[in-house]
Amino acid sequence: MNLDEQLPSDDQVELSRRSLIGGLAAAAGAAGLVTMAAGKTAVAAPDAPILEALAPTVAGLVYLPLDAFAFDVVSVTGTPRRLYQEVTGMQPAPSSDYIYASLPIPIGSMIKQINVAYQGQPIISITRRTFGSTFTEIVPGTSLTAGGGAKTQSLAVTAELTPGASYAVRAFCSADDSILGMTIGYIPAAQAFIPYTGTTDPRILDTRPGSKFAANEERVIDLSSLLIGSARAAVFNLTATETAGSGFLSAYRDGIGWPNNSSVNFTGAGQTIANGVVCTMTAGKIKVRCGPAASHVLIDVIGSLL
Repeated sequence: MNLDEQLPSDDQVELSRRSLIGGLAAAAGAAGLVTMAAGKTAVAAPDAPILEALAPTVAGLVYLPLDAFAFDVVSVTGTPRRLYQEVTGMQPAPSSDYIYASLPIPIGSMIKQINVAYQGQPIISITRRTFGSTFTEIVPGTSLTAGGGAKTQSLAVTAELTPGASYAVRAFCSADDSILGMTIGYIPAAQAFIPYTGTTDPRILDTRPGSKFAANEERVIDLSSLLIGSARAAVFNLTATETAGSGFLSAYRDGIGWPNNSSVNFTGAGQTIANGVVCTMTAGKIKVRCGPAASHVLIDVIGSLL
């Protein structure tokens, strides 16, 4: 039988590509969440001790730290003005007014958590301002728990950052209310998918003119020539053909040991099986490992995930 006749048809490959591309936004978000698991972010003194206590952090969220100096009043002349003290943090002077901090968070992100270090009982909100207009609240004001001395509180919120506006977190501070710092936890926007549109053949590996992958063999494959230079992951079709028995192919980034995954599974000899794969890379390189049965391997690049 002609070897090419064993491979999926062009329609099958295109359907696989369309199905895979359709799910890339979710895949990109998931990839981002894995690489950006929550952790404490160091903040410069004097607010570091209280900001380090701003738990709980949530796995999968990215955290923007805002120390007291990030907050300012609306006007920089006259009153109100801002007043900073090491023990109490930042507050408006005179009191009973707002202090604001801009949110340099990418558009398309979703804010899910606000962790606050404070004194007194500030009222916390998130605002949106379309250009040339005033602030509107997208997270209504929430009064924090009252009590003496510095303390922390975590607020669960949902606020999507949409285009055409700027965003800020603000605190309404009455007498003896102040902000020592905050961390803003958010889900980042899905990363961009760039399809391969080059003029060269997107098939970057075809072992059929040479030797099969032997059982348990690993090879490093360089995909960089067909990808965007800043790509963090590759999207490709991985095909096993002329299989010697039941087994699998596994794709994973170069530079690590096999993570016990499988990307394509086959159940007997003489099979041709393809699957779409999203795989992170090291300097544009991945590894492909063959399971317990030898197989020829083909890789067709679909695009880059930034």
